[in-house]
Amino acid sequence: MRASWPPALGLAAGLLAIGAAAGVCVAVPLLSTTTPAVLEAADPLTSIPVTMRPFDDPRVVELRVESSAAANLTLMRSGTITQWACRSGAVLRSGESALAVDGVRVLNLFMEVPPWRDLTVGSSGADVRALERELVRLDRPATFDGTLSAAEMRALEAVARAAKVSLSRVLPRDLVMWLAAPAAVVESCDSKLGDVVQAGAVLARAEGRLTTSDVELPADRLPGSRDLRLLDEPVPLGRRGELPRDISENDIRQSNAYAQAAAEAPDAAELTLKGTVVLREAVPVAAIPATALLVESGGGSCVFVSESAVTVDIVGSELGSSFVTFEAAPPAHVDAAPPPGADSCG
Repeated sequence: MRASWPPALGLAAGLLAIGAAAGVCVAVPLLSTTTPAVLEAADPLTSIPVTMRPFDDPRVVELRVESSAAANLTLMRSGTITQWACRSGAVLRSGESALAVDGVRVLNLFMEVPPWRDLTVGSSGADVRALERELVRLDRPATFDGTLSAAEMRALEAVARAAKVSLSRVLPRDLVMWLAAPAAVVESCDSKLGDVVQAGAVLARAEGRLTTSDVELPADRLPGSRDLRLLDEPVPLGRRGELPRDISENDIRQSNAYAQAAAEAPDAAELTLKGTVVLREAVPVAAIPATALLVESGGGSCVFVSESAVTVDIVGSELGSSFVTFEAAPPAHVDAAPPPGADSCG
């Protein structure tokens, strides 16, 4: 097959061949090129428009979680189990009831000191103080004087009544199934409906209690209230990075961050969960190319407007741009680069 040449190229080739044979140079206008106007060098960029955008100052943080040993769930009462909501993964909550023996419902109760005696009005000691703290956690009125008052007993009876447990002016030890945490996650069941059990027998085992540290907030963060992105929903943090009281151990256990950390170190007593803290209310910032900024050796920074310095604070960066805030209203444009020879913002 013969090659097909465009007419212009064919003519040019012919002229070149003739010129070469005659020993002369032949100019070929058809091959001359000129730079299109759109490709000619554009004027250098001298200013950059300032556009504000919201910025929540995201910072990666760690939440340390420590797990205690598994706890036994026992009851100081003998008889036949007539109700038992036990299964692996079930959550037993303080102030509720999941067990009945001989038809008598038992109260789940978290106390920092395990119950070891019957408590009545006038009882005092560390176990009473632990009970008072749990009443307050359950939104019931109580003091912290370590002596069980009549009002506190009525508050305890109200908690029991809501769980359909019968109490009357005394908290019998054998009507309490002690929990080592406000919400205990069942690891395994050692008893079932219809079993005859003896006082003190292990009925089930609960996963160890989780204790969490405060989140260490970066010192150079922007001021403002922070949310932690680690659980299923953003968690509002306190000023020192503390978690709110209504975040339960089960909330942490069910998070993807906990599952990932536990899978990587299944036998570890302490896990480190990775999360992000962000401003609850974003602040407006401008994205300025790094080439437009002047950063002083002392840490100060500025941009220029018509070669006059304007002080800015650099609060973040992304893809070659710096996020800055202005002390006053932001200008409409900034110079594309500091003036030649500029070495300070003064």
